Amino acid sequence: MGQLDRYRGRRFSSGGGSRRDPERLNRQRSENIRQSQRRDTAEIIKRREASERATQERGHKALREATTAKTKAASDAAREARIGDLISAAALRGKNPTPEFVR
Repeated sequence: MGQLDRYRGRRFSSGGGSRRDPERLNRQRSENIRQSQRRDTAEIIKRREASERATQERGHKALREATTAKTKAASDAAREARIGDLISAAALRGKNPTPEFVR
């Protein structure tokens, strides 16, 4: 039985090289698995942070656009009010408004 025990840790009974230690192999394998899981976790975290950043930037962009639209709407309304005032002032004076006022 001693003859067989010598080869138990080896992949092949023939062939040189150092005898393989099954416990060491298991330790190495589990360490490799742990490392790859750590890498995967880091990758997932990195991806999640990037997606959160993108979402935030989209929110900021939407907010900027809304603010711009609001400002634009306000300035349009003010311009129309000014044009209306000019037209009514001209009408009160009894003149037709000149085209430069009507834009």
